[in-house]
Amino acid sequence: MESSGQEQSFRMNLPSLIHLVKEILSYYPTNYKPSAVIPLLDLAQQQHGGWLPVSAMNAVAKVIEVAPIRVYEVATFYSMFNRANVGKYHLLVCGTTPCMIRGSRDIESALLDHLGVKRGEVTKDGLFSVGEMECMPKPPQFRDLDAC
Repeated sequence: MESSGQEQSFRMNLPSLIHLVKEILSYYPTNYKPSAVIPLLDLAQQQHGGWLPVSAMNAVAKVIEVAPIRVYEVATFYSMFNRANVGKYHLLVCGTTPCMIRGSRDIESALLDHLGVKRGEVTKDGLFSVGEMECMPKPPQFRDLDAC
């Protein structure tokens, strides 16, 4: 699943994580452990610098007692889970046809040119990466704090 050679071992039973894992699992009946897959993947991603190596997904599968493929399915479906290293600021550009018609590829090209990276790469300082996501139904409304 990882071709970047960035795979590192990861265990959900690290002492610093045990109490967090137990807390997450406490929200679900014992026979519904698999329902905790998303919050556990989120925890694993936070603990691993913003991305999910296969070992982290395997650790989640072990905790919720499911086949690893079930965890991979969730991690690959949601764009909030990163399966490769990302920058501190991970910029996502919509890749759907309506957004492409409205210039999303031009925006992405400008970002990539400005940062000097390709899609999926991280800048040398580790701050920025650019990826693709599906369009949000309604973009969030931002307030210009500089104008206040």
